[in-house]
Amino acid sequence: MGHSAARRVQCLRSQSATSSRRPFLIELEHEVLRKALQVALHLLNQAFRFHAVEVCQILVEHHLPSPDDEDPPPACPACLADNLQVVAAKREPDLGPLPGGHHGLSPEQVAESQRERLIAAIASVVAERGYRASTIAEIVRAASVSSRAFYENFESKEACFLAAFEAVLAHLEELVAAAVAPVPDWPGRVVAGLRALLEFFAAEPALARLCLVEPITASPQIATRFRAAVVECIPHLRAGRAERPEAAALPDSTEDSLLGGLLVLTARSLLAGGPLTDLLPDLVEFALSPYLGPERAKELAREAAGSPSA
Repeated sequence: MGHSAARRVQCLRSQSATSSRRPFLIELEHEVLRKALQVALHLLNQAFRFHAVEVCQILVEHHLPSPDDEDPPPACPACLADNLQVVAAKREPDLGPLPGGHHGLSPEQVAESQRERLIAAIASVVAERGYRASTIAEIVRAASVSSRAFYENFESKEACFLAAFEAVLAHLEELVAAAVAPVPDWPGRVVAGLRALLEFFAAEPALARLCLVEPITASPQIATRFRAAVVECIPHLRAGRAERPEAAALPDSTEDSLLGGLLVLTARSLLAGGPLTDLLPDLVEFALSPYLGPERAKELAREAAGSPSA
C-alpha cells in the first residue's frame, strides 16, 4: 500500500510539472479576507463554535467563483492536491498514449494504467481549469486514453476526482504516520505532523491548492468526503485533553473548531503565495494553546521555528 501510494504521487508530480498549464490568476481580496479571518479567529478563541468546513467557507465566499459564474478562473486554488497521489505508478512521467500493437502488456495492466493515467490527468486539468470548468473530454485528452476507457473506470468526473482525493489522503496519512511514529509525547507528535504536512504542501503548491480548497465547492459529495476527512483528524487533537485538567473541560466542539482554524490559516497563506513552512510556529501555537496553555504553546512554537526537518 505504502509503495503504491508513493509511486502514484511521484508520477502525479511528474505529470503536474510537465503539463503546460496557465498560472493561477487569483486576485485576493486581502482586506475582506483579513477581516473574515479576524472574525473567525475571534469567535474561535471565545467560543470554539466554528466548524472546519464552515470556517473554510469564508475563503470560498471571498475567493472562488459562484456556481453561476459564466467564466470561472483558470484554476481553483485547491485543485491539485487532492489528486496528488493518484498517478500511474508504473508509467514514465510523460503520459503519452499507450503503444499500439503488441506492447507486451496484459489487459489487466492496460486497464490499471488507464485508470491511473485518468486520475493523474484530472489533477493537471483541474489545476489549469478548476473543477467546475473541467470536462471529461479534457481529462481523456490529457490522459491519452479513449472516452470509452474513462467510462469503463469512472461513471463521472466526480467519481474520478474522488478516486484522486482518496489516493491523496492515503499518501498524506502515510507521511504523517511516519513523521509522528518516533515521537513519544503528544505535543511533539502534533508538531511533527504539522511540519510533515506543511513541507509537503510547500513542495507541491498546486497540489496543496487542490487538497485544501477545491473540495469545498466541487460538488456536495466531494465536500461531504472532505468534511469526513477533517472529522477523522479530531481524535488526534482530542488526545491533548489528557495533558492538563483544564483541557479536559474544553467544549466538545473545540477540535472541530481548531481544525477549521488551521485550514483557514494554511489556505490563506497558500492563496497569498506565502511560504507555507513559515506557518509552522503559528499553527503549533494555535493548535496547542487550548490544551497546554498559551505560555507552553508559545514555547513549543518557538522550538518548532528553530528545529529543522529530520
